[in-house]
Amino acid sequence: MQASLAIDLKDLKESGLVELRNALDGDRVAWQRFYTRFQPLIASCVAHVLKSRNVPFNQDDLDDFVSEVWLSLLRRDAVGLRRYDPTRGRSLPSWIRLLAVRCTIDQLRGRTMQQRMRESEGDLERLSDETSRPDSRVERKQRLEVARQALAQLKERDQHFMELCLEDAEPAQMARELGIAVATVHSRRFKLGQKLGRLVRRQRRQAQLRRSACHKRSIH
Repeated sequence: MQASLAIDLKDLKESGLVELRNALDGDRVAWQRFYTRFQPLIASCVAHVLKSRNVPFNQDDLDDFVSEVWLSLLRRDAVGLRRYDPTRGRSLPSWIRLLAVRCTIDQLRGRTMQQRMRESEGDLERLSDETSRPDSRVERKQRLEVARQALAQLKERDQHFMELCLEDAEPAQMARELGIAVATVHSRRFKLGQKLGRLVRRQRRQAQLRRSACHKRSIH
């Protein structure tokens, strides 16, 4: 996919810095001008990263990646943009390019992590499936109790995170609600899925040991 983007870097250097300062001061018109000036540069950076990593994409995919870059630039009171310091020798377009490349790579890592998570976090999905099978009420109750006990062992913030996962909240929505990057959502979900799987297996073993002990006492 070829991007026909005419980018005047000299214009960005001269006008972009003034507009950035005004935009960060709350000037909405300056924000719009800043967006208009840097949108082609960000789109070009995103397309370059995708092509360099042999990631197939269409215009809708490109738009999604670019939108996430803009969200990352504005996140936490635009902290990434506020960190720009022209006295350190880096031009504003170069700084924007760096942030755009980092964000795009993070998105790709998040998608890779999400795929790995789908392949390896089956414990939680199997647990959900098992509780919906037409087994006896006692077995379903035991499985639900195992899941409840496993979740209870997580920290409160991790419990809230997993509740959002179980509600099928979108990663972008979770990122906004929790104030973290989308890539962090994918990574955290993967790690907590593994941890919860280990806790579920431990709870099951303990439950089996208790049932076995009760059975032996009943025999004797």
